Amino acid sequence: MQRQAFDMALAHVLSDAGLRRSEAAGLVWQDIERVADGSGRLLVRRSKMDPMGEGRTVALTPVTVCLLGRCAALRGVRQDGLVFGLSGG
Repeated sequence: MQRQAFDMALAHVLSDAGLRRSEAAGLVWQDIERVADGSGRLLVRRSKMDPMGEGRTVALTPVTVCLLGRCAALRGVRQDGLVFGLSGG
């Protein structure tokens, strides 16, 4: 059940933010902001299309934010702060 929750959250984050798996690997909890209407904002610090690391903020749907909240409740926030705990490859 826990793995399924993370898979769903990952799929939604990838879709909402237009990220590659390697970019999602570096996401940390402090880069996710919940908005009052249930949606969210994600700071993408670095991506293939942003080699200088200027960063960009992308919107997250309320469904994605809900799934991320479920992941945080199931596993808690990792010591390294990574959301998904993926390898960078």
